[in-house]
Amino acid sequence: MIVVLRCALEYCEVPAAMNSVLAAYVPLTFFVAARANDPSLVYDRDDAFYIPLSGFGAVTRPGPNVEIYSRSDLR
Repeated sequence: MIVVLRCALEYCEVPAAMNSVLAAYVPLTFFVAARANDPSLVYDRDDAFYIPLSGFGAVTRPGPNVEIYSRSDLR
């Protein structure tokens, strides 16, 4: 299993190599905290709680978006 955290902050950026690895895995579930591509979201880049300064309409809960993947041969 692979768990990936994504958010609009620079330190959440997933390397391109990881994205290519994920192509071989099956997505199990996603927990969406915020629509990361929403232009109204403005974050303090040092905020460890992932709460935006503006754009609250794009956020359902504090924290990063969580993606969980499994190997296809384990399903």
